[in-house]
Amino acid sequence: MADLHREVFLVLAFYLAGAVIPLILKKHPATSLGLGCLSAALAGVLALSVGVRGMLSPEPVLISLGHILPGVELELFIDRLSGFFVAAISLVTLLVSLYSRDYMKLYQGENIPWWSFCYNLFVLSMTLVVTVNNMITFLVFWELMTITSYFLVTFEYRRQQVRKAGFAYIVMTHLGTVFIMSAFFILYSGTGGGWGFADMANYSPDLPEATKSIVFLCALIGFGTKAGIVPLHLWLPMAHPAAPSNVSAVMSGVMLKTAVYGMVRLIIDILGPGPSWWGGVVLAVGVVSAVVGVVYALMEHDLKRLLAFHSVENIGIILMGVGAGMIFFSWNMGVLAALALAAGLFHVLNHAVFKSLLFLGAGSVYYATHSRDIEMLGGLIKRMPHTAALFLVGAVSISAIPPLNGFASEYQIYQSLLGIAYLKVSGIWMVAGILACAALALTGALAAACFVKAFGISFLGLPRTEKASKAVEVPWGMRLSMAPLAILCIVTGIMPEMVLNPLAAAAGQIFSAAAVPVIKTYNSNLALLLLALVAALYGMSRLAGGGRVRRSETWGCGIVPDASMEYTAASFSQPVRRVYRSLLQPQRKVISKYALLPYFGYRIHFEEHIKSLVKDFLYSPLRRITIIMSKKWRFIQCGNINLYLGYIFITLILLLVWNR
Repeated sequence: MADLHREVFLVLAFYLAGAVIPLILKKHPATSLGLGCLSAALAGVLALSVGVRGMLSPEPVLISLGHILPGVELELFIDRLSGFFVAAISLVTLLVSLYSRDYMKLYQGENIPWWSFCYNLFVLSMTLVVTVNNMITFLVFWELMTITSYFLVTFEYRRQQVRKAGFAYIVMTHLGTVFIMSAFFILYSGTGGGWGFADMANYSPDLPEATKSIVFLCALIGFGTKAGIVPLHLWLPMAHPAAPSNVSAVMSGVMLKTAVYGMVRLIIDILGPGPSWWGGVVLAVGVVSAVVGVVYALMEHDLKRLLAFHSVENIGIILMGVGAGMIFFSWNMGVLAALALAAGLFHVLNHAVFKSLLFLGAGSVYYATHSRDIEMLGGLIKRMPHTAALFLVGAVSISAIPPLNGFASEYQIYQSLLGIAYLKVSGIWMVAGILACAALALTGALAAACFVKAFGISFLGLPRTEKASKAVEVPWGMRLSMAPLAILCIVTGIMPEMVLNPLAAAAGQIFSAAAVPVIKTYNSNLALLLLALVAALYGMSRLAGGGRVRRSETWGCGIVPDASMEYTAASFSQPVRRVYRSLLQPQRKVISKYALLPYFGYRIHFEEHIKSLVKDFLYSPLRRITIIMSKKWRFIQCGNINLYLGYIFITLILLLVWNR
């Protein structure tokens, strides 16, 4: 394992070099950008190798980097679970780093060396979060990940919208960090076994059930805030449109998954088996997040906000697999628990791949048109054919259409949810399994409808604006960076076993399942059947209608068709808006403008806006209450140093009494 140790040190060195060297060369922005992206890419290649080898290794690897605090050692613990997350993070960041070399040219005049510094530290902190093995170092790198991602979100800080999004992000994520710290400290105080994860896992079986349940709830809220579960997702649709698209690809593709890692590591691996209601809560949160996320995504016209809400949806789908695994774990069914968790982890990888591809595709559209509004696009498939094809692959994948990877992982989650119903442990669990399957099916159907809208209105039809009509294909570096993600969507969809079986082994290690069976899927046969069907239909069409085709202008009843007559994104989502009006609370505004026309005496202008129930009925009242209470308690901040010392003295006395 000496070579693995050497690769880990090189990974750390390249990320640190990619952060520091651009600052040294800040007077040469182009050079600093190139070196920052190159260092991150080289580190990504090495980290990908480390992650894959760690995921396939039967024995974990422990690498010591020295003491950072008295009694606290910085150690990297790479087992199969950590190796998987390192591989997923490195795969996405490697390709995003190559993409950023051309994409960041959009931001000439901004502080590019600062972006390189934050980006490299951000990726490094994510890698360390999923590999450190004690509470203190985990919290340190979790906070570093949050701070660096905040600076990346607010990179264009001169815009007020960006500053608001950054404020929402930093407040929400730090509230989540409070709950994560609470979970760790409660666990530590109950075990007293040390800061290390292994020590906590050894002592956690002796904890009272009530204490373990409190730790579970704190972990779910804390990590759920970073993951973007409903109703803790408020920051997510604000931060993604504010950040550069390459940063959004990393945040949505892999940063959200560090929260999934935290849940699996703390709740399942450290706390161990708990009551079945733990898994039921995670499953319910997943169902609500998936359905709410996809419904709100259908209403969006901003391409990046649309993708942000789909991140909420897919985090919900992942939690369905994790929740099913926890339910089986509580029933002492280690093999079924491992298979369910493996399905959830498989969707972690698939979502990282196709969501990064879609965000990079949205970035390419913005690079060419300087617009994210779907209504301002159209006709891009003729001007950006490669980007359109790559975006289409991502759209089909996220819509769970066979034989691509989104279908492969959701199909495995379906099987686990059906297993909950099939076992008939109780009537409640049978109904819960069936309802969860129905929710997952509904989510897939609505996601397909959403991306028919997103792709059709953005890339098909006629250009709706002059910028769309003058769009040209993005540089080859950006296209070649997206291509491997599209290829992975196809390959892991057709041959999911090559990823599922190592993940099942990793999950079996967590659940102590003796022998997890080899997973066999039918996606490869399904793919061959679809290819044969397409070939047969193509051959029949050539035989039946192989003559010459006469092309002519579309007849428009005497009216010359133009882009204003095309179906709009608002029109497309109108039926869904009516079905879910109790959730969306649409507010309609119809304006009739009378004019002296020969046959029609008026013109109608129609507007419809939706409301966010979570924001209006949860966060807005909390904000008002917080402001009112702050004003009432403002008198304690009087500027008198003696009074402040008194506060400290009283607090110290109370802590001593509490400790006794």
